[in-house]
Amino acid sequence: MCNSVEMTERTFPAGASPLNKGWLHFTGKDRWPTVAAAVFSCEFTTRRQSDSTVGHYRVVVSYTVGEEIYTGEFVDFGLQDEEYFHRGDTLQIRYDPKYPSKFYYPDLRTRTRFHLICFAIGAGLAAICYAVCCPLKTLMNHIHHVGSILKE
Repeated sequence: MCNSVEMTERTFPAGASPLNKGWLHFTGKDRWPTVAAAVFSCEFTTRRQSDSTVGHYRVVVSYTVGEEIYTGEFVDFGLQDEEYFHRGDTLQIRYDPKYPSKFYYPDLRTRTRFHLICFAIGAGLAAICYAVCCPLKTLMNHIHHVGSILKE
């Protein structure tokens, strides 16, 4: 799983959802420069004590921008029995050109962003429904009122 220095042919973790990639595009982070980062360590931690297969990976990487070496970490949701990064693996990250110590791993699969994106979509749909339903309700009240006047 993690922290192995043995390099064997394997597939890397599944990529991020299209929603995450859409969020990165919306925020402009998908246009940050890319750089290869080396995995220094990778540890799996379970999210709940009752479920030992679901958790997250804490990955520490180092990368170079210009002459400066940066070290950082990210946390990625996953399953304990899947193949994940090993020490010495390389992956592509994107870094903020204004603050190169700030980076992200584009294929991150965290639940938090997914939940926030779903919440934002739901709130947007609720606002649209409210904007459409309120005028319709007012119109229906006017029609009912006009109808009651005509009956008199």
